[in-house]
Amino acid sequence: MIPFLGAAFLLGALGSAHCVGMCGPIALAVPSVRRSWSGRLGDALLLNSGRVFTYALFGALFGSFGRGLHLAGLQRTVSIALGVLMLLALLVPALFRKDQPFFKWYGGAWRSMLRCFTHIFTQDEASLRPLDGLGVRAASVGGDTRFDRVAAIASATHDLPLARAFAGNAPVLVCGSTWPEDDALLAAALAHASKAAPKCIMVPHELQEAQLAAIERAFPKPLARWSELAHSPLESVAAMLGAENKGTLLVDEMGLLARLYRYGQVAYVGGGFTGGIHSLLEAAAWGVPVIFGPKHRKFPEAQGLIDAGAGQEVRNAAELQAAWRRWLDDP
Repeated sequence: MIPFLGAAFLLGALGSAHCVGMCGPIALAVPSVRRSWSGRLGDALLLNSGRVFTYALFGALFGSFGRGLHLAGLQRTVSIALGVLMLLALLVPALFRKDQPFFKWYGGAWRSMLRCFTHIFTQDEASLRPLDGLGVRAASVGGDTRFDRVAAIASATHDLPLARAFAGNAPVLVCGSTWPEDDALLAAALAHASKAAPKCIMVPHELQEAQLAAIERAFPKPLARWSELAHSPLESVAAMLGAENKGTLLVDEMGLLARLYRYGQVAYVGGGFTGGIHSLLEAAAWGVPVIFGPKHRKFPEAQGLIDAGAGQEVRNAAELQAAWRRWLDDP
């Protein structure tokens, strides 16, 4: 028994190098409100003691479960069943492009991974063609489950009375998941609009105070934060902000964006200048035309919206102004 425990301890100690490299930086990044080194050390010990206890607890639970299967004579059957499930692996839903390593001269190892799957479901027909060129026949179109998710959100019809009170009867541009690069473009377009600019609902990608404060300085007034209005009477919001033909509602709470798009006549989705564009489908699900930056090649739904006349790429403030005027003047 002792040799087994020693081997288990050694294996765990050697395997901890993975945790040091992967989880160490995350643990070091956990903030502490204490100023003294002893206080920060105490916080770190408390955090990691909780992690160790949690891992040990889950290990004990799964170990007890396995022991119960052994005593019941089911361990072998369950092990075989799980092995079969692992062999019947499915990749759902995949999206393939010609520029991926699978289709490069150096991508042999990547291509071998594809043959580990019993069947591959792709998002669209375009992803099937490069697979067929590799001789991967066990593949078919399974669709994009993101469409199901955004359709469910749109059909749930959860109203946001505060957003409705802010919008009033004026046209609204909902700007979702924006980064500072998007904020600068939007602020310039709104400030120098040749015609009356729409009202703006701003939803930054990250709710960092520096970005929120920058938006407050640069965007049209009157401006109010969502958190400031959350407990105000809706009649007051409608009278102060809803009656205005311009202004900005700065959303500083998480989890509202997908439902806020319904209150806009046009949407701007951020990330197109940094390469990580947010969900275009959340806006499109409400029938709202979508504007986005030029870095969208990895997102086929962007080209699909452009082809359907419901999306437009912009590269500067003038193009952004022209895009929103196009849809506001001719909805």
